[in-house]
Amino acid sequence: MNTELPKNCIRCKTGVDKCGIGGVKQPGRGSHKPEMKILSSRMFGIPYNLYRTNYYQMENLTNIRQFLICIILLSVNLSALAQSEMQDSTFRRHFIGTSTFMLLNLGSNSGDFYQLDFGYWLTRKDAIILTAKTWKYLAPLGIPYGSALGAKEMEYPGYVRAFGIGADYQRMLWKRLFSIVQVQPFFVSYNNQNKTKIQNGFQLFLALRLGYHIDLFKNRFYLEPSVAFNYWPIYTNLPPSFAAKENKWHNYFLFEPGLNFGIKF
Repeated sequence: MNTELPKNCIRCKTGVDKCGIGGVKQPGRGSHKPEMKILSSRMFGIPYNLYRTNYYQMENLTNIRQFLICIILLSVNLSALAQSEMQDSTFRRHFIGTSTFMLLNLGSNSGDFYQLDFGYWLTRKDAIILTAKTWKYLAPLGIPYGSALGAKEMEYPGYVRAFGIGADYQRMLWKRLFSIVQVQPFFVSYNNQNKTKIQNGFQLFLALRLGYHIDLFKNRFYLEPSVAFNYWPIYTNLPPSFAAKENKWHNYFLFEPGLNFGIKF
């Protein structure tokens, strides 16, 4: 068996006589330090090439082992976090809700307002919501609070019927205080006073809503009073008689009150 050492150092390629048997150059230094593992290979008669191959294989195995240990520890931590949330029976990810505005449908001058929300809590602070709405309105939505709001002379010569499905993002800001960003496209139809459709249009309705979340009955029900800032940058194909009323007002409405409620499961 060949036990001779190489004539040159494996690291710096200088002669063995200059750097020492199996010398390894130290980073940032000009001197060399004998590598005890290579000396031991000579003492036990292990061929140097075989030793070098095994040594680097062991280094690779050590790195792989450390990586696997990190993956295992991370998996254990994530599993423990998920298990702790599952054990919390009061945390319910799904919810279905609506608006108390639907109670106005019981009045004589009904707005035919209907709303259905389906939401999912991604985390304890973030939720996504799909919202379906339909209602009709008799006057421009941009009329602010004041004497003009609800005045008969401000109404369209007919009414607008809108239907849309949109997506909302809800974020808990501080304790139970939350914000919701709403994006909802509406397909609208313009109807005359005889309830005959004149033509169709489109409206993009945006809203920023601030409110407070109230849990009821062991987190099975919820109540959310809020206030909204509404804006519709796109509103198309209005009949001339409707546009004459609409153009008198802004395309936004501030401080719209809201009160949603629903169940969690």
